[in-house]
Amino acid sequence: MIKNIFITGKPRSGKSTLLQEVVSGLSKKVGFLTREIRVDMDRVGFELENSIGHKAILAHIDFKNMSQVGKYGVDIKALESILPEISNYSEDDILYIDEIGQMQLVSENFKEIVLKFANSRNIFIATISQIYSHPFIEDLKNRKDAIVIDLSESDIEKQKDFVKAIIGKIGRAKRYMSEPNRFTISNDKAVLKSEHGARHLLLLDTIWKCDCDFFSQHQICSHSMAVVELSMNVA
Repeated sequence: MIKNIFITGKPRSGKSTLLQEVVSGLSKKVGFLTREIRVDMDRVGFELENSIGHKAILAHIDFKNMSQVGKYGVDIKALESILPEISNYSEDDILYIDEIGQMQLVSENFKEIVLKFANSRNIFIATISQIYSHPFIEDLKNRKDAIVIDLSESDIEKQKDFVKAIIGKIGRAKRYMSEPNRFTISNDKAVLKSEHGARHLLLLDTIWKCDCDFFSQHQICSHSMAVVELSMNVA
């Protein structure tokens, strides 16, 4: 089932801002954010802050004798120092990472945390570099349980609302799946008794389509996600 949400976009498209605003409203969360370090108007580095408030400087123009990415020296030890504190989480925590890019992927420990989050049963939200190509990133974006949201040419306010909505939809889909008596599935048709009445779904070209308004706008909804999983079990 879709449970990994990857936000990508060109530099300064607002992907980090979107993630920060989304997770700021969550009470149960585990992960870290990345913030710019600025002197006057100039960006001189990046600082990490994890979900329990611990901070570390990931990269800085004054760091020497370290892994170099552009003009920044990258402190891999600083990155890895905050990873153990986010390696444990409960089933209802939402996991998040800002971001998965060239600086972070120097660390194998970082990759392990990303895969742990992605392979968990939890909702996982991450920003992903669009200008840096790496097989690890491509594998993440091509996962069957992932949705990729590209901010490059989109309305960030609408995308922000969509991310918040899809988090709720995933949670609702999980709840529906725990109550299979809500469903009647027969070949290419399904009916789901939701909180808002019966939803009718039809399998067309391997895709379950729902008659709800959210699906008509976004081609995904809690009903279709749940039916996909349950129909696989029926098969």
